Amino acid sequence: MTGINAVGSDTVTDVDGIEQCLDQARDAVTAAASTLGARVPSLTELHAAAEGAIQVSTALADLVAIMMRQAPGVLDRAHQGVLNEVLADLRAVHGCLTTGPLLLAPARDALHLLGAHRHAGTTVPDAHNPALQPGPGPARDGLGKLCPGRGEPIDDVRVIHGVADVPEADPPHRSP
Repeated sequence: MTGINAVGSDTVTDVDGIEQCLDQARDAVTAAASTLGARVPSLTELHAAAEGAIQVSTALADLVAIMMRQAPGVLDRAHQGVLNEVLADLRAVHGCLTTGPLLLAPARDALHLLGAHRHAGTTVPDAHNPALQPGPGPARDGLGKLCPGRGEPIDDVRVIHGVADVPEADPPHRSP
């Protein structure tokens, strides 16, 4: 018996079907991450991963929104405190899941632009864009985006091997 059965009147078949679908989705995402991490991906693969991450996050946000709509039907007035807590948690997660794709979209778009220029045999235009010219000021990458906390621009050949190597936009303040 699962936690859902203990709370509501769901049948084991319903719960098993939901769990099976989510297990398959998790396994597919885990396999994609493993494949992506096994070697240096191509630009096309990295773009596909960014697009896939956006789609998966959006699908998870939709799932959480359905959970928010359904929770009041599962928890009655006798469980109002639990319902309030569950809804607050689900709203917070929903916010993160809907914000993630918005934050990832510019990277996906930059990868697409770079891929389109590579396919056409051209370079990303920057000769007429003063924001992309070298000189004083914050470092920018090859597409004009700021590189926070870095002294040099990031170009398309840099390989970042692990999450620990990824620069943080707002590093936490650590005491000595």
